[in-house]
Amino acid sequence: MRGVINSLNIIRNNVNMKVLLIGENWCGDCANGVPAFARLAQSFDNWEFKIIGKDDLEDQSILNQYATAGRVK
Repeated sequence: MRGVINSLNIIRNNVNMKVLLIGENWCGDCANGVPAFARLAQSFDNWEFKIIGKDDLEDQSILNQYATAGRVK
């Protein structure tokens, strides 16, 4: 619940945000989640929103930080 409250405070207070989504078109989670984030980001002038393809990353080791069970999806 604390995370939800903190998230609502960020939205209410119009905090500057940088949102980077790393995904691919074939990913079902991205297909569901990215449009929602994009609509939210469009609602705030001080949000910087960028989408980058997983395969387009220059430094693929970045993905290791977000591995699930030791595996990059």
